[in-house]
Amino acid sequence: MGSVVGDKARVIRAWMRSVLGKIIHYKAQHRRLVNEEVATRLQIALPRDVVMNHVLPFLELPSYTFEFGDDQEGDEEEEEEGNDDNDNGRRDVTIWRRFCCC
Repeated sequence: MGSVVGDKARVIRAWMRSVLGKIIHYKAQHRRLVNEEVATRLQIALPRDVVMNHVLPFLELPSYTFEFGDDQEGDEEEEEEGNDDNDNGRRDVTIWRRFCCC
């Protein structure tokens, strides 16, 4: 009877070792996949983050509007700046070209 109990104990220990070995293997595989996924996400997100935080603030346009219709506000502002060559609402194009450098 003692050898049967000893054999069962050895089989159970072997099974436990195999389960623990598989757990360790799957944890390592999971960690590798997570690290690859994180690296991929960083590769995708980092340039976007750099652009959003360091480039776009320099490209933001002022909060005032560029389009002037036939209202008095646009005409008064053109007169104040002495910019008579832009009429009929073309001031927005001139301002846009100044900011775009083209």
